[in-house]
Amino acid sequence: MLKPDFFANNRAKLRAAFPDDKLFLFTANLATQRTESSTYKFRQNNNFWYLTGISEPNVLLLMDGDKEFLVLPELDEVQLLFGGAINKERLSQVSGVDSFLTDAEARNRISGRNRVVTLVPLPAFNPSENSFSNPAERRLTDRIKRTLPKPDIIDARPVIAKMRSIKQDAEIQAIKAAIKISTVAFKKIEQGIDGFKNEKDIERLLSAEFALAGAEHAYDPIVASGINACTLHYNANSQPLSSGRAVLIDAGAELNNYAADITRTYFVGKSSIRQQEIYRAVAEIKKFALGQLKAGLAWRDYELANLDFAAEKLHELGVIKEKDRKLARRYYPHATSHSLGLEVHDVGIDHGQSLQAGMVITVEPGLYIKEEQIGVRLEDDVLITHQGIVNLAN
Repeated sequence: MLKPDFFANNRAKLRAAFPDDKLFLFTANLATQRTESSTYKFRQNNNFWYLTGISEPNVLLLMDGDKEFLVLPELDEVQLLFGGAINKERLSQVSGVDSFLTDAEARNRISGRNRVVTLVPLPAFNPSENSFSNPAERRLTDRIKRTLPKPDIIDARPVIAKMRSIKQDAEIQAIKAAIKISTVAFKKIEQGIDGFKNEKDIERLLSAEFALAGAEHAYDPIVASGINACTLHYNANSQPLSSGRAVLIDAGAELNNYAADITRTYFVGKSSIRQQEIYRAVAEIKKFALGQLKAGLAWRDYELANLDFAAEKLHELGVIKEKDRKLARRYYPHATSHSLGLEVHDVGIDHGQSLQAGMVITVEPGLYIKEEQIGVRLEDDVLITHQGIVNLAN
C-alpha cells in the first residue's frame, strides 16, 4: 500500500504546476453496467487514484487553494442496504484528505467562479481499441458547465501524465512487487510446460498464482501457441497445445494498482533447429535494445535502431531478401518499448522525446512469421537510471 503522503505530495505538485489557478475538480470513475442488475468489477480512474489513492466510485476531489475536500455521492436507503455506507474515516486515512462536502455544498463553493482545472474528457469512443471511455469525466464537465455560467476549463491531463512518467520510489517498489509475482508464475509455467494440454490451462495457473499473491491480472493474458502468436492481442486462450510448437505467454500481475508486463516464449516438447534460430534472433534483438538504453537517449532513434537490427536478423534468417525497414515491419510490427506504471501502456511518454531517469519501460522485441506459423516475443521491464538501467524482471 502506498502511504497518504504519496498522494498528498502529488496533489501539491499539481497545484504548483498551475500557480495562477485555485480551483481543481476531479472525479472518480463510475461503476459500469454488466447486466441489468449488476456492474463490472470496479477499477478506478488512474489519474484520480494517483491524486487520492481512493478506490471508491463516484467520489469527487475538490481543491480550492490550499483546502482539500472529498465530495461523496448521496446514497438512498436501497443503495445503503445493498452496498453499505461509505467509510469516511477510511477514505481520509488513504488519501490524507479529511474534509468532506455534500454535493450542494460543493456547488455553493464553486458557484461564481470561472476557471477550473480538471481533466478534459476523452472521446466517448476509442476506435483503435473499439471501446468506450468511462462517462464520469464527461458527466463532471457537464455539471461544471451547468454550475458555472462561462467556465474556463483548464486541462490537467498533460501535466499529470508528465508527473506519472517519472516514477517515484514508492511506485518503483510497487511495480517491482507486481513483477516478482509475475516472474514466479512464469517460472512455474516454464518448469511444467510439457504438462499443459491447452492454452487455457496456462491462463488458469497464472490466475491462481496471481490471486494467491493478492494480485490480479493487469490485462487480459495472452497464451498463444503456434500461429496464434502471430495475432498480437490474441486472448481466446482456448487451443490445445501440440508438441513441437512454441507458446507465447504475455501476462502481468497488478498489485496496488501498478502493473507488470512480462512475455516469455516456451517450446512444448522438442524444438526444431529453425525455431531455435528464430528464438535466438529475438533474444539478440532484446540484448541489442537493452544495450542502447540510457537517460537522454532519443526514443525515436532507439526504436529505429532496433528496427534496423531486426531487419539484419530477419535477413540472416532468410525471411526478407534485403535489410529494409518496410520489409522488416511486416515481421517486426510493433514498437520495442512502451511506458509501464498504473497502466500497462502508461501515459506520459511519446516517441518524440528522450528517455529520462525514473522512467519504467518495457523491452519487448518480437518476430511473427505467419508463413512458418511461429511468433516469438521476449519482454522484460526496465528502470532508467542516471547510471544506466536496472532490469526489474531479473
